[in-house]
Amino acid sequence: PTRQDAAYVTHTLKTQPLLQCASSTFAVNSQARGMEQGEPGVQVYDPEDTRMWIDLGWMLIHSRRERDFRSHFGASPRVVAFVWGQILLHVGGSREQLAGFSGLHLLWSLFFLTNAEKSWSQHCSRFRKDERTLKHRIWQGLCFMHDALPPISFDERWDGWTQLVPSGLIDTFPCQVSEPAYRTHEYFSTHYNMYCLKYEVVCSLGNGHERVVWVNGPYKGAVSDKAISRDVQELMLPGEMFASDKIYREKISIAADEKHFLCPWGWGKGGNRNVLTDDQKAFNYVTYATRQKVERLIRRIKNFSILRNRWRLSIEFHAKCMSVACNLLNVCLVFEPLTAPCAEGDP
Repeated sequence: PTRQDAAYVTHTLKTQPLLQCASSTFAVNSQARGMEQGEPGVQVYDPEDTRMWIDLGWMLIHSRRERDFRSHFGASPRVVAFVWGQILLHVGGSREQLAGFSGLHLLWSLFFLTNAEKSWSQHCSRFRKDERTLKHRIWQGLCFMHDALPPISFDERWDGWTQLVPSGLIDTFPCQVSEPAYRTHEYFSTHYNMYCLKYEVVCSLGNGHERVVWVNGPYKGAVSDKAISRDVQELMLPGEMFASDKIYREKISIAADEKHFLCPWGWGKGGNRNVLTDDQKAFNYVTYATRQKVERLIRRIKNFSILRNRWRLSIEFHAKCMSVACNLLNVCLVFEPLTAPCAEGDP
């Protein structure tokens, strides 16, 4: 790589028309679906245009390998190309609305999401910018992605899935934060033994259509998972149930048609597994085998270090980053599904 390479990439980004770049770099429709080649009404994605993003990433990470691009920016080059195209469509190709924001600044924002554990001085040293400019461009990129990417829709749980029991997978996970200056007991979780914020996510079940269809939070660490789930219960249909872990278990006195969560059977006192019947063991096996999807989904969300490492900034900023991370993950799942879709005719 030479300086001429970097100059060529910079010149290409500045001179290429915005809308032409948007239409040639990604396949887009109103709901970020239908990106398979040959589908009617959708532009065919051209993989050759990702080379521009790999070259642009080389200016920051000094590597042209796609594997390094993913590890530093949290997404593949074609996903980044799609995100950039959505931003251009959102602003209508207007340079005034972009306010100087470029593809390089988008990579800054993605790099921050994936490497938030580093200090601002380390980011400034890597990007060779002052802290004020860097914070402004990163916040600008997060706002653009939050507004331009397809929003999370609770109705998407029916894509490729028709059953009410279960209709989705629910789980709550913590994000560690620094000890707050006041009301510390409200942020301390005795279950996780740390100060944290909690988020609740719901994952759809259709094979090849797994998406984050619900995000609720942030909540203080002392709030129980069942208390957080009250919001999603109000949106569920009559008779609908989500597969969950044992912490969501409801009282036996509640009628079966009023329950919202499908929980595995407990092992009883002392953790003796032999107290379960064969039918209960079989039910637990199916439940745990199904719930692995939401665990893998959360693992993908936590690939962004803002949710994996201790957070030291404001709670509002963390909520914005969480929203962008989930929207970005849904786009990644369109290109790289969590599971392979079933063939036609398969059960």
